[in-house]
Amino acid sequence: MRSPSITIARVLALGLALAALFAALAPASSLADEDPAGCTDGVGYDSAIPTYQDVVGRPLGDGPTGNTGRDLTSDIYKYFRAVKDATAASPRVRMLEKSYGKSVLGQDLVFWVLSTPDNIDNLDAGRKDAAFWAGVRDGSVSEAAGLAAVRSRPAPAWITSTPHGAEPAAGEAIARNLYELAARTDCWNAMRLRDMDFFLLPVRNPDGRDAIQRTSAWTFDHNRDFGTQNQIENGSFLPVFKQYPGVFYIDAHQTGNGYFFPPNEDPVHHEVSDFTVDYIGEMIGPALRQAFDDQSIDYFNFQTYDLFVPEYGDTVPSLLSGAAGMTFEKGTSEVYGKQVYEHYLAINATIDVTAQNKPSILRGWVEQWAEAVRQGEQCDLEPNELVSPLTEPLKQQPSYDVCGYFFRADRHEGDTVALIKHMQAQGVHVYTLDTNVNAAGVREFGTGTSGVQTLPQGTLYIPMNQPLKHWIQAVFGEDPFEPIEFFYDVATWSYPMHRGLAGSGFLTSQLPPGTLMTEIDDPALGGVNNGAKPVLAFETDSMQALAMAFELLEKGVDVARARDAFTSGGRSFSTGTALVDASTLGGVDIAALAAERETPVTGLDGYPVAHHPMVKPKIGVYSQATSAPNSPLEKNAAAPSPGHCATQVGGVVGAADYCVALFTLTDKIGLPGYTISSAPEGMLSTVTATELGAGDLVTKNYTALLNANQSIPAGAGATALQAFVNAGGTYVGTLANGRPPPATPA
Repeated sequence: MRSPSITIARVLALGLALAALFAALAPASSLADEDPAGCTDGVGYDSAIPTYQDVVGRPLGDGPTGNTGRDLTSDIYKYFRAVKDATAASPRVRMLEKSYGKSVLGQDLVFWVLSTPDNIDNLDAGRKDAAFWAGVRDGSVSEAAGLAAVRSRPAPAWITSTPHGAEPAAGEAIARNLYELAARTDCWNAMRLRDMDFFLLPVRNPDGRDAIQRTSAWTFDHNRDFGTQNQIENGSFLPVFKQYPGVFYIDAHQTGNGYFFPPNEDPVHHEVSDFTVDYIGEMIGPALRQAFDDQSIDYFNFQTYDLFVPEYGDTVPSLLSGAAGMTFEKGTSEVYGKQVYEHYLAINATIDVTAQNKPSILRGWVEQWAEAVRQGEQCDLEPNELVSPLTEPLKQQPSYDVCGYFFRADRHEGDTVALIKHMQAQGVHVYTLDTNVNAAGVREFGTGTSGVQTLPQGTLYIPMNQPLKHWIQAVFGEDPFEPIEFFYDVATWSYPMHRGLAGSGFLTSQLPPGTLMTEIDDPALGGVNNGAKPVLAFETDSMQALAMAFELLEKGVDVARARDAFTSGGRSFSTGTALVDASTLGGVDIAALAAERETPVTGLDGYPVAHHPMVKPKIGVYSQATSAPNSPLEKNAAAPSPGHCATQVGGVVGAADYCVALFTLTDKIGLPGYTISSAPEGMLSTVTATELGAGDLVTKNYTALLNANQSIPAGAGATALQAFVNAGGTYVGTLANGRPPPATPA
């Protein structure tokens, strides 16, 4: 027989637990318990706020199945600007427009903020709500101050359309949410406006939306680039997201059939915070199920879409902003108006449950940042957990500690600085070691072992005891410790390892007590030392350094490469080091180039070892078409969308891989000397199938041909390519078509 005292204790504990649960589930009071002044009991609409049809001239969501019913970006913007103008003098609601750049093809990138006039006035000025919440995220505002403000300041939240231009219905759906939020006069809507700031981004990829194409104009998938930010639409937005964090971030996509909303399928990346997982799974998910069940709308969750790779519009906001980052997916198999409505419904239900529980949500959002710092102080990684009841047992947990990441300042400088600046732009704190440090637990990337090593003075160090610890580990970690034997996309993606930053790594033990380090805003590793010397040397172990060598050659400077390794001025130089004849610089400002490319240059008294002169390259980018494809660099007016690589004139196929290669060489690496097909070939030019077959590689003195998965059939082209290689030319082919067929025998 059980002890009565134990039974009573358990009953009391259960009663207290149930009371706490009911209290947590009940709607929480927000800024004030009273209804906002001037609101109505019933739902009414302010006639001063125009409808979508009033402005655009056709019903919202008018169209058949599929995506052809979409309105152009200009129509979406026209409506949002009309509502902004209509709210300018409203005592209830106010709207703010913010620009964050231009798309690849020059369209405006814009978002809007909607709230009460008081909240809009205090977003960037007055009480500076945006800076306050950004300070909580970066650690400049204390946890205590953040917790004290969960009732007095509005909660920010992001509602965005997919970056996939061929999945457009969310643009019109967000316009519907805008109308409801701006026009409704009832007290519940007034409380939503009072308690929240709504950041509305109806078009993330205007070039793709207008062309009804999934990708950027360069044919990059923005939803695989949200973390790396190669495309300008992402690269321009993420600094804005740092300035304006949110408690949730909706990324509204489209699929084939039905409707997906979270909870997600496993795996979930282990560094996604408990707050985010619980907010999505225990609050938003049930609210969405209720909203869809009430209207008998089909949906699915715990299937297909995970929360694992930090590249998407759900994982990146979850890790970077501590938000409930969520993918919504609506099928295109139904009429366009139903696609629009179901996105509107899911967004509206997310707003409602967040407004109902705003203080407790903000409390959890604030606490996760201090928790991340505490984890970093202990070198702890978040453990794996499963979110789906359908998932098999856990495969593994993180198996070692991570205290911080170090990057050598004397290796791969240009590429290292690019990565460090990328992280700093997200709000990561970076330091330099003020002295040599004898550190334990040093583990270089890819080695699998830790040991004692001296980290030299100037080493760049990113400690884990900072608020963005989850983001740092998610994108730097050499092992993501996948919790199950399944993932939606890629399995590993460590930024430093992908960039080949050998010699850098992480610490499994804390640095010795008292280690001196200084926080930096800019690594500034590029420059010239002893620039008056006759020979100037720089390592070519980074993409930026190689590009600088090409740039010097393009400007007519004599550059050679060292045949052997050597040491000079206390620094060791590798085989292949670039050696510049300073007498040939003329008016070239090598110090400016070195600073721009973040590549250190050292003056020498003469050539230290035998060397080989470099020849100015002439690089062809191969296209299997008979004319240069439509691209942002060569806009074809006859193409359906001039400048968009995914839209070509008849007969031009395979342009996507060609465009990715062209973007990488010209925009990402910044190689100089690209010339369009109608001009004399420069250092970098397109080579068409016709030109290849005509033998232009040899007769026009090309030194290299890059073929990004373009077809070279047997015949004249393959024969000409073989002759080019036999004559000393360099051929680089990628993917299935990069291996050409044998040349036809003469």
